[in-house]
Amino acid sequence: DITINNGTFTIEPKAVTVTAENASKIYGAEDPAFTAIVDGLLGEDTVEYTISREAGEDAGNYAITPAGEAIQGNYTVTYVAGTFTIDPANIDDNPEDNPEGGDNRFNVGTLADVVYNGTAQEQPVVITDSITGEPVSGLTVTYSEDTTNVGTVTVTITGTGNYTGTITRTYQITPAAATVTAADGTKVAGEADPEFTATVTGLFGNDTVTYTVTRAAGEDAGTYVITPAGEASQGNYTVTYYPGTLTVTANTTDLTVTAVNYSGTYDAAAHNGGGTPSLDDATLTYRVKDGDSWGEWSETVPSITNVGTVEYQVKASLTGYADAT
Repeated sequence: DITINNGTFTIEPKAVTVTAENASKIYGAEDPAFTAIVDGLLGEDTVEYTISREAGEDAGNYAITPAGEAIQGNYTVTYVAGTFTIDPANIDDNPEDNPEGGDNRFNVGTLADVVYNGTAQEQPVVITDSITGEPVSGLTVTYSEDTTNVGTVTVTITGTGNYTGTITRTYQITPAAATVTAADGTKVAGEADPEFTATVTGLFGNDTVTYTVTRAAGEDAGTYVITPAGEASQGNYTVTYYPGTLTVTANTTDLTVTAVNYSGTYDAAAHNGGGTPSLDDATLTYRVKDGDSWGEWSETVPSITNVGTVEYQVKASLTGYADAT
């Protein structure tokens, strides 16, 4: 007898894995091409698959997912996800952080200098992302402590969220212009000067500047310059000084003087001359006649003791008046 035994040949599918490769990009850039590593194929065999990633454009991690049929001919395919990382864009003007090339991905607006106005002046900062074309949001902006007074203000811009890095910019608060203008004044010759004052313009709040006011010397009728003076640079101000005019008018009151006369019998005593001016502040001087000529003017009061006659003149002088004799 012949005995026949039936046999069976079974070939099981071989295990293959398709593992998505991790990838990354800088926020705002285009996605790179996603790839995967296929392990377990023999010879020139291939399996079919696609690769996609989880939706989203903010900085963070997203799944990269390879997908396809689980059974592909001689293979059982397992798919392993990868990770796609979107890194925050660095705002610190580093060309290496610009995946599109060029020197500056981020355009930082100019911070214009400002003139002191007595209040805090925090200049706004605008940074534009040249890739997205939009102003960069979500930044932290801090200013140096003093944004009111003249000096340099430092602005620190720090990225958050989709942005990282720090940019520092500065701007100047420059002095405001102030003017000190002397007020005009008048007086009559011989009188005391009035109080000299000035008008200050351009100051803010309770601010002040320091100055003095003087005038050119002279007491005769005429005009004299009144000069305000002080430092040109005073804290938050650049100060300009403008003069005024003091007008001295002639005194319409006449100055007169009356000589003192004496007549008497010899008594061996000295008898002084003198004078009485019509204005108390006048200065008196005297001169004595010697023969046919007069001597020099002097403050010495003439006197007589012995028998005879002394002839003298008295003169009264006061600034702003004609001399009286």
